[in-house]
Amino acid sequence: MADLYRIEGPRDLATLGLEDLSNRANHSSCEWGEKLGIMRPTPSVKIRMEHLGSDDRRIRIERVEG
Repeated sequence: MADLYRIEGPRDLATLGLEDLSNRANHSSCEWGEKLGIMRPTPSVKIRMEHLGSDDRRIRIERVEG
C-alpha cells in the first residue's frame, strides 16, 4: 500500500521505491494514485468511494487500460 497524498511531483515519486512494488508478481494498492502520472501501471483498476449521506456509500470500480 502506498499513500501519495503528500507527493508533489516526479522527484518525490522517485524517492519512494515504488518500482519495487510494481516489479513483484502480486497486487499493490495506491491511495491518491492520480499522482503517479506516467508511472501508473497498465492495466490498472480505479476504485472511487463516495459518501452519499448517513450510512450510504457508492463504490465504483473501473478497469483502466492506458
